[in-house]
Amino acid sequence: MSSPRRTPLQIADADPRTCTHDVRVRALARAPLFADLDERSIADVDHRCGMRSVQAGEAIYRAGQPAERLYVLAQGAAKITRPTSEGEELLSDVLAPGDYLGVLPALGEDRYPDSAWALVPACLLSLTGPDLDVVLRNHPSVARAGLAVVGGRLRDSQATAHRLAAATAEQRLAAALLLLADRLGVRRDGGTLINAPIARDDLADLAGCAPETASRTLARLQRDEVLETGRRWIKIADREALEALAPAS
Repeated sequence: MSSPRRTPLQIADADPRTCTHDVRVRALARAPLFADLDERSIADVDHRCGMRSVQAGEAIYRAGQPAERLYVLAQGAAKITRPTSEGEELLSDVLAPGDYLGVLPALGEDRYPDSAWALVPACLLSLTGPDLDVVLRNHPSVARAGLAVVGGRLRDSQATAHRLAAATAEQRLAAALLLLADRLGVRRDGGTLINAPIARDDLADLAGCAPETASRTLARLQRDEVLETGRRWIKIADREALEALAPAS
């Protein structure tokens, strides 16, 4: 009997000791909200941030809860889900270090419109409303960046929806896999490993197709040696072939 194939994922623990000052500062510098700040200003923002470690599968916040904190992902990976009228949670985005999540009344939301979950053990930095007010007063460029980020996300969402509207399920799945690779990918043995456990249903949500369709397409792409897959892991072996399947940008 053959032994079960080991997962190639390499997931670090959510240990606050690994979320060092350097890790936090790098994450803040990558965050679009703080991209225009110099090192001294980034250090000031870091000083005002709280820090929180979460385990895989743990809720960071849930839709409908009072919007009390704006988060920046410092380590790990997270996913954003939106509730449906049937009470289900549909995945709408995946986040990597440097991405921000959550809202605050100062940014126009009193309650979280979506839910956020840790895909792997993660370290998050957060700003409360009063702390964000201080940051905005001390660093006016953050307010301008916030408006640009919100507008950019809306434009990107509309452009993506338009591009995928006429795409086949296979094309949408290819686009979803490329997004995951760009956000969470690490180079491994000549390919790109999506270094987070991805459930079939989550991938189907991201691609806007049925889970059964996602399973059939993944199986075919594996036979064609475009992908390597296992239990909750995916490696892109032939990115050019996958890009050829995705809808044109």
